[in-house]
Amino acid sequence: MASAMVGMMSRPFSVLSSTMTSGFLTTVLTPFAYLPVVGWRWSIGILPIVFLYGAAANEQMRSFGIYYAMPLVPFLALGAADGARRLADRFGTHRGRARTVAAAAILAGALFAGISDAGYSLRPWKPQVAAVPKVLRQLNGERFVLVQSALYPHAGYDERVQLLTNDSLRDPRYAAAALLLAPGLSAFPLSAAELAPLLRQETIAPSAEGLLVVRAAPP
Repeated sequence: MASAMVGMMSRPFSVLSSTMTSGFLTTVLTPFAYLPVVGWRWSIGILPIVFLYGAAANEQMRSFGIYYAMPLVPFLALGAADGARRLADRFGTHRGRARTVAAAAILAGALFAGISDAGYSLRPWKPQVAAVPKVLRQLNGERFVLVQSALYPHAGYDERVQLLTNDSLRDPRYAAAALLLAPGLSAFPLSAAELAPLLRQETIAPSAEGLLVVRAAPP
């Protein structure tokens, strides 16, 4: 992390350009109607994360489309509220009306996010995600379970549950581990070509809601 920050500081214009063309402006700020720019004091603290993700080589991080960027949301929500209040105070003719206008602006941004599918909004879990706890209970007899990345945040904190990566697949400790897979969901850092042979492994438990449980092949 320290070396990455030093590298970014050595090329500030490149970092700024990369961030400005990342998903921060088009994905993250859109549902907030860019109001955090006006309420900028609440957003100063998140700038290191914004620049770090915006300049990342990984396109998923640059797009701000995955859950790693969720810590930004509370600060942006506060910045948007402050920005709306400032604008309403500036152009409103009555203090009570200004607050109503500010609240309406925040609500409109939230509704836009839900309708347009832009930015972060609350949605029901996919069936595969919702089924993860039930399937893991069925695998209580397994010493280790390697879980695909799209499912891993919902797999709990049991030490026997580990993230499915190329490194964990090669680790002798997990040579006979169960693999919890979800065809069609993200397997990052595995590619589709790396995931494909795993999907063809021997099934060791009944599938549920699009999940697949197979046995890891010997390294």
